[in-house]
Amino acid sequence: MTSFMVHIDLSAGDTREADYARLDAAMIEAGFGRFIAADNKAVFHLPLGQYCLEAKLNAPAVHQRALAAMHAVGLSGGIVTTAGDSIFSGLKFVRAQAQEKDSTVPKG
Repeated sequence: MTSFMVHIDLSAGDTREADYARLDAAMIEAGFGRFIAADNKAVFHLPLGQYCLEAKLNAPAVHQRALAAMHAVGLSGGIVTTAGDSIFSGLKFVRAQAQEKDSTVPKG
């Protein structure tokens, strides 16, 4: 399994909070997560437009999945897809232990 991070920038035009809410719902339905777990299992919320996925896919397939989710809710924007380990700091703390629903979240 490979860990992927996807960033979607809806900054073009009149982006509203509701647009990101629609995008979040579509990305979650497509299997992406909005949380990331640290090595100590603490869970953190990813920044706006940032999603993670752990899958047996390659980067182009993950990128296409994200693009399809964005287009499914009538949105457009820029997408960056990366694969591999993540290092993070300063994210919003959610809870001390990963839960079942966090099972697709890559560790940072």
